[in-house]
Amino acid sequence: MPVSARNLVADALRSLSGHVGGVLLYPHVGADGDALGACFGFVSALGRAGIDARVVVEEPVAPPFAFLPGAGGAIVFDAALVPSLQAFQTVALAVDCEGPPRIGARADLFRAARVHLVVDHHPPAPVSDVDEDGTVRFVDPAASCAGELVLRLVGDLSATAGADLLDRDGATCLMTALLFDTGGFRFSNTNADSFAAAAELVRHGADPRDLTRRLFDEMSPGRFRLLGRAFSAVRYDCGGRVASVSVPQTMLDECGATESDLDGLAGRLRDVVGVEAAFVLRERADGTVRVNVRSGGGFDASVFSKGFGGGGHARASGFTVESGLDEARERVLEAAARELSCPEVR
Repeated sequence: MPVSARNLVADALRSLSGHVGGVLLYPHVGADGDALGACFGFVSALGRAGIDARVVVEEPVAPPFAFLPGAGGAIVFDAALVPSLQAFQTVALAVDCEGPPRIGARADLFRAARVHLVVDHHPPAPVSDVDEDGTVRFVDPAASCAGELVLRLVGDLSATAGADLLDRDGATCLMTALLFDTGGFRFSNTNADSFAAAAELVRHGADPRDLTRRLFDEMSPGRFRLLGRAFSAVRYDCGGRVASVSVPQTMLDECGATESDLDGLAGRLRDVVGVEAAFVLRERADGTVRVNVRSGGGFDASVFSKGFGGGGHARASGFTVESGLDEARERVLEAAARELSCPEVR
């Protein structure tokens, strides 16, 4: 029987136990609760296995996730750090993404490693577990989140170590990943394996009630103000089938909010009766526009986003448009109207 990608990833990590060198973990640009939770949970477990691992992020950890155990140890990428990071890195592990195309300025550092691994749950599944360049891809689109895949790997490593590598801190991080990407078990990607993973994490000390409050209920005054402004600026098109809101940087500044304070907004727009596709367009400092997409049953957000060079899941995806905010909105709405066979926008 062929060796699976899951086994190859576990074997590559086992080989580092007690040896010089370590693992650098790379969450995607704009790392969210799944990417960060999966990374910090994995670092916790690898440390208990005697494997030195560190998380390298593109941007500072967003405030909503700063409570995660291990978040304070995240390394914010800087070109000046490359020599020391290269000296440390034996294995490069991309988490919750496909690798270089989604890790921004860290791509060359990732490529410089001797061993390249990917742990991801975004479709499509790879044709082969190992790329021509030797990258091992443990990808399971049926998994609800990257944290679920990390939990499986931690189980494999625990079996080899003869000890449970998952402690309360690690379980807290992985439960955060699970709750974030399933929307508190409300999204369509939730399945029996999601609940089985949750049960195991609770047995290891994770508190889903507290984490649900932190992730979905708790908000800063800036986020509260921002949501009020954004909700009042929503535009409906295609007879109410499409909802969208544009968020310029000035709105964030005036509300005293950050980009991460928009998390969850697209999902709330999708909850409006009659809405099949919801878009939140965020103006970014580099002049581009980040678009978050949430959809109902008749609109495939992943396919739509791929048309703009992005991707994700059928009900939740995203992409970046290199244009001004107004132009980006019109391009997105025109494409959505075509997808839904609307005669015209508005």
